[in-house]
Amino acid sequence: MKFVYFLEENIHGENSLAASLKEERYKIRRFEKLPMLESACAQGSPSTLIIYKNIPSIQEDLLALKGRLSRKNKPVPLIIIINEKSDFDVRLAAVYAGGDFFFSSHANHSEVIQCLKQNTDEKHFPHQKVLFIENPERPFEKHRALLLKNNIKVEHLFDYYKLTSSLEEYQPHMLIVDFHLNSFLAVETLRIIRQNPSWKHIRLLCLIDSQEAQLHNVAIDAGADTVLANPVSPSLLLSVVKSKMLRASTDEHTLSELGESQRESGFLSAALNEHSIVSITDIAGRITEVNEKFCQISGYSKEELIGENHRILRSNYHSQHFYQEMWKTIAAGKIWHGTICNKKKSGVLYWVDSTIISLPGRDGKPCKYASIRTDITDLRLSESRFKIGQSYANIGTWDWNIQTNELFWSEQIAPLFGYGDSIPETTYENFLANIHPEDREAVVQAIDQCIHHDKRYDVQHRVIWSDGSIRWVHERGNVMRNADGAPIHMLGVVEDITIQKADQVALIEQEKRLKNAQRIGRIGDWSWDAETGNISMSEESRRIFCVAPNGIPNINDIRAHLHPDDREPMKQATEEALEGDCSAFDFRVIAPNEETHWVQCERQAKIDQAGKVIKLHGTLQDITERKRFEHELLKAKEEAEKANHAKSIFLASMSHELRTPLNAIMGFSQLLEMNSDNNLSPLELENVGEILSASAHLLYLINQILELAKIESGNIELTLEEFNVNEVILECIELTKHSALQNGIKIFWNNKGIEQQTPNESDSSPVVIADRTRLKQVILNLLSNAVKYNCNNGKVSISSSTVVDKNLIVSVSDTGIGLNKDQKSHLFEPFNRLGAETLNKEGTGIGLVICKKIIESMNGDMNVESEPGKGSSFQVQIPVTTASRTKNAPIKIDSNNKSSLLAFNKIRPELDRFTVLCIEDNPVNLRLIEKIFTKLDHVECMCACEPLTGLGLAAINNPDLILLDINLPILDGYETLKRIRDIDAHHNTPVIAISAHAHKASIQKALDAGFHDYITKP
Repeated sequence: MKFVYFLEENIHGENSLAASLKEERYKIRRFEKLPMLESACAQGSPSTLIIYKNIPSIQEDLLALKGRLSRKNKPVPLIIIINEKSDFDVRLAAVYAGGDFFFSSHANHSEVIQCLKQNTDEKHFPHQKVLFIENPERPFEKHRALLLKNNIKVEHLFDYYKLTSSLEEYQPHMLIVDFHLNSFLAVETLRIIRQNPSWKHIRLLCLIDSQEAQLHNVAIDAGADTVLANPVSPSLLLSVVKSKMLRASTDEHTLSELGESQRESGFLSAALNEHSIVSITDIAGRITEVNEKFCQISGYSKEELIGENHRILRSNYHSQHFYQEMWKTIAAGKIWHGTICNKKKSGVLYWVDSTIISLPGRDGKPCKYASIRTDITDLRLSESRFKIGQSYANIGTWDWNIQTNELFWSEQIAPLFGYGDSIPETTYENFLANIHPEDREAVVQAIDQCIHHDKRYDVQHRVIWSDGSIRWVHERGNVMRNADGAPIHMLGVVEDITIQKADQVALIEQEKRLKNAQRIGRIGDWSWDAETGNISMSEESRRIFCVAPNGIPNINDIRAHLHPDDREPMKQATEEALEGDCSAFDFRVIAPNEETHWVQCERQAKIDQAGKVIKLHGTLQDITERKRFEHELLKAKEEAEKANHAKSIFLASMSHELRTPLNAIMGFSQLLEMNSDNNLSPLELENVGEILSASAHLLYLINQILELAKIESGNIELTLEEFNVNEVILECIELTKHSALQNGIKIFWNNKGIEQQTPNESDSSPVVIADRTRLKQVILNLLSNAVKYNCNNGKVSISSSTVVDKNLIVSVSDTGIGLNKDQKSHLFEPFNRLGAETLNKEGTGIGLVICKKIIESMNGDMNVESEPGKGSSFQVQIPVTTASRTKNAPIKIDSNNKSSLLAFNKIRPELDRFTVLCIEDNPVNLRLIEKIFTKLDHVECMCACEPLTGLGLAAINNPDLILLDINLPILDGYETLKRIRDIDAHHNTPVIAISAHAHKASIQKALDAGFHDYITKP
């Protein structure tokens, strides 16, 4: 640390030179009184004294101070005198005061500081060396000691003949020669040194006794720089030595800098020619000189350019006014600087950063113009791309000069802050003006934190555009500081993040909805890192697993809450997942309140390139309520199955119990009607007819009720097959025709709007996939209703057609009483006859209900259109196949069909007579069967009322056909059949089951057991 002391009039006043020296790392002390300054110099030696006082008034005191410091062997500092006046008297006083340098108070501080550095810094004033040639009889010990004290190295020599070797070895900066040793050799020594160019820098100081004054001029002629009269005081010698060495050092430094400047000038010239485009023109603008770079860039040779005007390069990019302003500037002797777009010889445009200066002649007026240009084409392209990139990315940059408060904005900043086309002055205040008032303080604080606390500037805030809309921007930047750490610049970027903010808000809202959805659905997500063991769980997953909301979940927490019976399965499931099996599994969790919750876990695996599972993630769902519901549903299902089974048993029993007596009633009534030998009276025959009619109606009711019960219990059975719909319709028309004729009603076939009694053979007939019997049941029911509820001499129309969506529509229309809106709404309610019971029409109110359910079970639909007094139209819609037939196929009876007793003589054609064995436990039914067969002469009937008797008759009489009741005492029909088959003669004898159980399942069971056929009672 170098100290600089000031002696001035007022130490409390402003001292800008002292401030500048502080910036240069000098330690400053200021004094008003000379004694205080001297005391400070005695304690610590400053490198420089700067005197701001009136010099004539203190010149003697200042000179005395230098003497006292010298006598006390204290280093004498460099003395710089600064005064407002600089006339001859003041400068002479500065010399008398012992000042080393004098400056006017108006001098530039840099000049003073440069002088101080050159004369005090070691790099400018290196450690000096002095060589004494002295007389051993009177050595200069005190002189040498004082020089050493002032940081000057000293060596002494008593023999002139050792001088050359000492000069080579010691290389002194000054040689002090005492002529008293040998005046002749002293003079020759001076000449020897001056003859050697390598020693020319050595300063020569001669000490000559006063009585030898004539040697002064001889010494000067021989090359001495300074001559002092001997004896000389140590202080005077020190002052002269320092003065000469300082001057020599300054000269050397100046020469060194000059040489360096010349080298740098050479380097600069080479660099200029290498990297810059240089040209010189005369006063008229004609090119007189260009460098090689100019030729390379323009594509012209020197010969083509010399003598031409720069207009040869004009690209017409700039206006004429642009060139006029340029010429006006340089003609006035000023420097013009700007960017020019030129055109190469090839026609390609290029951009240069150009500086044009005028070169004055002897009269001071411009005589030539020199132009130095730099090719910035790539830079312009980069800037263009950068601007386009900023525009596309909606990013702008700014640079704020904190010291001058100047603010630079890129082109994109103004639109980002909503200024539009009216761009204001780029100031810090205008920067803050458009920031949302609620965000302004936060932005100011962020800037303050960056400037004063070195915290990076990173802030998101809103800006209000001129149209009132609010946008979000993200600003990032940092501060630049000088060597002292003071902030000088702040640089940053601005990015429009309005869309990102909107996405962020939407994401937050989505996350909120997701959390709510997880909470409502009691479902959460989780992940597990297989390598680190880290577990991540959502809020709902933590709740499900009873993990603290802010805690860090681990595998031990998970296992602690698992049901003991599920811990091993969980471990096994985890191992399977690590092997790639990520199927879902259920387990139980025990809550802190001891309640057990069911949880379902869904998983997925993340696999690395080696195929190893590195992460599992998935969902957890609390399915306790579902498990409870499933349990209750299973229980309800079991109870429903029990009830349904009981219902089936009841239906079977009811069917059997009702059909069995009805079988006898209808059978004996039919026998009475068929028996012409009994000579029944007409009244008796009428009564028999009433019995038969009532029995048939009762059987119909039984069948309808049982049918509805089966459908509602889900026991309806369908046999789907392809068949011709028109065949079924024709059969239904034939079955309904008799009752229609009795009421004077005609049934028409409607073919594409043309009504006819029967379809033509050429009519296209759709093929459907349905249960033939069930569809026939539906159509027959609709035709029967159309006849039943029609008017006398009315009309029934039936049609079939296919539609685009491959469905068949069968429509049955009548001209009957019709239905009102209320009746239509209750049409398909069971047992609701809609008031028809007052019309003296038989019915149950369940026929249409059964029809609709049958059609729906075949993936079809059924609806009605009706108006009171105009009739009704019922439409049945069922799927069709892609095939169709153009001819009505006749209904054929297969001779192998065992379902008909009439085909029996085709089964056994070789028999003229055959024997039938009937095994039946109901005596009434047994007698009925016996009476039926007695009317057939070629049939012999044997009867047994219990199975064991029947087995005996079968073994002894070998019947050709066996009729076997299913519900028998001791042995049922199935066991009896097995025993019949055990008789050698009856392995293949036809056995037909007879039963009041009319369910299809019962029929199929009998056929599967080996019965040839199945006949239902009655």
